[in-house]
Amino acid sequence: MKKTITIFLLISLTSTLYSQEYLTVDFTANTQLDSIYIKNTNQNESITISGDDILHLIIENSFVNETQVKEKQITMFPNPSEQISYIQFRNNKPNNSHLKIIDITGQLVFKEDFFLEKGEHLFSLTGLISGTYIISLQIGEKLLTEKLLISQNTNDIIALEKTNFSTNYENITSLNNKGTSIIKSLPYNIGEQLQIIGYANGYYESTIYCSPTENITIDLLLEIDNFDCGSIFIDNRDGNEYTTIQIGNQCWFAENLKYLPSVTYTLGVEPKYYVYDYYGTNLSEALESPMYDTFGALYNYYAADSACPKGWHLPTDDEWKTLEIYLGMSIEESNSEGDRGTNQGSKLASDANLWNDGALKENNDFGTSGFNAIPGGWFEVSDGMFFDISGRSWFWTSTMDQENNFWVAIRHIDNSSPKVIRFFITKRYGMSVRCIKH
Repeated sequence: MKKTITIFLLISLTSTLYSQEYLTVDFTANTQLDSIYIKNTNQNESITISGDDILHLIIENSFVNETQVKEKQITMFPNPSEQISYIQFRNNKPNNSHLKIIDITGQLVFKEDFFLEKGEHLFSLTGLISGTYIISLQIGEKLLTEKLLISQNTNDIIALEKTNFSTNYENITSLNNKGTSIIKSLPYNIGEQLQIIGYANGYYESTIYCSPTENITIDLLLEIDNFDCGSIFIDNRDGNEYTTIQIGNQCWFAENLKYLPSVTYTLGVEPKYYVYDYYGTNLSEALESPMYDTFGALYNYYAADSACPKGWHLPTDDEWKTLEIYLGMSIEESNSEGDRGTNQGSKLASDANLWNDGALKENNDFGTSGFNAIPGGWFEVSDGMFFDISGRSWFWTSTMDQENNFWVAIRHIDNSSPKVIRFFITKRYGMSVRCIKH
């Protein structure tokens, strides 16, 4: 009879401790998510998680029993378990802790005392034989309990081992229906608003707002286009049409960008748009320029970084390297500065009538890639003048120098060399833009 009473008390205690202290938020989408940004707009707290992670909204104003704090902040997984289980929990301040494991007969089978820092904790538990157990964890005055089912016998000694710890309640590995994921936490109270932004392929995004009151799965619908590379792309901002080319696994504009919302001939650290040899501010005049019609627009970095149309972007330094390596440049040379490669510049260039005479167009592989680089020149900072038409192509990347973010990696093709030149330059120059597909 004594054992029966003990079982009843344990089960009753466990059931009263199931007041939930967090909400679980899971995410699905119509494509593979790269990351998800979640912001509690009321508390101005935010977190970024990966597409496979799980979010715990930690409820700060929880129900408190008259005699003791009763929080459902302990998780056992997998549960049921065959041989190894993980105990995940958090505590709000450093404290002495006492863990007990009691079997279904009320027998104490394991206990351990230890000191815990503030934060999220993860312990592995092994050695329990098949059966039902109550895991009881006392942290100061707070008591956490959970039921654990073990489905397979083992001859091992019961062992508890600390496997992970994070003061910011992050990076706790958990097993769930997605496989191996990370549980991350964000403070939250019922009624507060969350802003959730899902990202895919580095560029597509979907934003929703919600105020969860229970465990939920949020479905993010991202607008993904199905552009067929090699076809004509029409920029709906201005109606300009661009031929496109598939080179390796990349899809590029095969023409210089022509997007021109305004025009100037002055320098600045704000977006500036130029047309070669046009020293004015009349947009209609600039759009009628033969230089614009042939070579497109020139941009300082501040304009170039966001000039490509939706679904496209300014290529990174690494994306340029991928292009160059596909055309035969070695990896080692692609990472260097100055003249690089063998004849990749000649392969990228085309339209010999636009180029001055030189080694570039004399190479047998001139124009073979379909990239169609043409010598559109540039707007030079020190003189505030245009130079190098018919002699050089200048292209921006989006990659800033790691040591000085006022400098940006660029590409330069010269009529006197079949190679491709790479170096870093200040953001105020005016250069051409080639867009690459997301």
